[in-house]
Amino acid sequence: MAYIQIDKVGLKGIAVCVPKTSEETTSLSFFSNEESQKFIMVTGVKRRRISNSETCTSDLCYHAAKNLLKDLRWATDDVDCINFVTQTFDYILPATSCILQHRLGLKQDVLALDIS
Repeated sequence: MAYIQIDKVGLKGIAVCVPKTSEETTSLSFFSNEESQKFIMVTGVKRRRISNSETCTSDLCYHAAKNLLKDLRWATDDVDCINFVTQTFDYILPATSCILQHRLGLKQDVLALDIS
């Protein structure tokens, strides 16, 4: 098993943002009531969040990051790294973390990393 140690690095906060609109699994038209109950039992997914067609993943992340910076009382110059973790990135290229780096007004030498 590999181990790595990186000095002077720490995780200071995590933020999330989900769309306000949700849809219950039991109301999905492609499931019968029995199928929806089985789906819930197997996956644990009772409802899903739905964004409008004009909202992309980076929009949700932008709002979460702005709130995190505010809650931590950090200036944008205090950020040295941004990790964007998702299965629904905006584009293949450029990396969504780079888009967020620009939108948030972070320094140009910030490490921007996408994790799919």
